Amino acid sequence: MESINELLGRGFSLWRDNLNLCIPHLLGFLFSMMALFAGLMAVILSGMLPLESLNETALNDVQNMQDMQMLSDQMEGYLAGLQSSDLMQIGLAILAVFVLVALVDAFFAAGAVGMARQALEKGRSDTSAMWSAGKRHFLSMFLAELLMTLIILMGMALLLPLLAADL
Repeated sequence: MESINELLGRGFSLWRDNLNLCIPHLLGFLFSMMALFAGLMAVILSGMLPLESLNETALNDVQNMQDMQMLSDQMEGYLAGLQSSDLMQIGLAILAVFVLVALVDAFFAAGAVGMARQALEKGRSDTSAMWSAGKRHFLSMFLAELLMTLIILMGMALLLPLLAADL
C-alpha cells in the first residue's frame, strides 16, 4: 500500500512528464468562451436588445445617476413591451448556448480522462487519446453533468424555503 506522499509524488511526476494533459482543459475553456461570445452576439444582432439606446456614445455621455436611471428605464420599457413569444425565443437561445457549452465541456472532460488514462498506462500521453476518448464518451459525460446539475438545482430548490424561513 502506498502512502499519500508517494501517491502525490508519482502523480506530480506524471504531470511534469506530460504537460500536454492541460490541453483538453485549455481547449474546453477556449471553445466555451467562443460559444458564449457567439451566443451573446446572436442575441444582440438579432435585434432582441435595443441597440439604438445602448450605443457607445450614449454610454459615454452618462454623467450622473439620472442618465443611468433613464437608460435603465428605457431598457425596462423595452423588456416590458416584449411579447411572450419573444421572451420564449430569448429563453430558448440562452438554453441552447448553455447546452452547447455543456457539450463542449463534456467532450473535453472525457478527452482529459482519456489522456490521463493513457498517461497512467504508458507513461506518456498524446492528443489523439483526447480526441478518441472525447468522441467515444462525451455523451455519457454530458448526461452525467446534466444529472449532477439537476441534483444540485433540486437541492437548492428544496433548501431555499428552509433558508427563507429562518430569515
